Amino acid sequence: MSPPRPRSFPALRASTFGFIFQDYALLDALTATENIAVAANLAGTIGPAAHGRALELLERVGLMHRASARPSQLSGGEQQRVAVARALANDPPVLLADEPTANLDASRGRDLARLLRTLADDDGRSVVIVSHDDRLREVADRVLWLEDGAFRQLAAMATDPVCRMQVEPTGPHATWRGEQWWFCSDACRREFLTQPERFALGRTGA
Repeated sequence: MSPPRPRSFPALRASTFGFIFQDYALLDALTATENIAVAANLAGTIGPAAHGRALELLERVGLMHRASARPSQLSGGEQQRVAVARALANDPPVLLADEPTANLDASRGRDLARLLRTLADDDGRSVVIVSHDDRLREVADRVLWLEDGAFRQLAAMATDPVCRMQVEPTGPHATWRGEQWWFCSDACRREFLTQPERFALGRTGA
């Protein structure tokens, strides 16, 4: 099967993907409703139908009461929810989110994570998130670790008890009290063996 041609990319993006950006990327000259309606226009929905779609999506993300507000009048959490609503304007089967919680505090970050989980569960959408935020692991079905240009399944990774790095269970290791321990290097392995109780208890929290 040949790859799609570049000229087909705009149509593919408009019909298949919704994008959620780290910095929201809202147009400050437009209201929350208008920001979403513009995205609906690009997907082929225009006029009153686009306006209605925007209001429907604001209701879904809990921001109907902020429909007439401009981005500068919204909090960071509200702006990101408008951005999520905008990403849904074309009813995409796939949502792509780039560091969606990076500019949010802990509480608003958790709220957004739950919203993305709900969108996946209720709509049957695929939500792909690129993030350094460990909180998002709680809502993910699958977590991949990117290292040296290759993806690894995070569930298959081990934690070095000394430096706390995620490591593949294929390198330096040691057995202590019947349990296998994996390390990023021989240096960490040697340090572990000098005081295994200290590092083992640190990992388990006992």
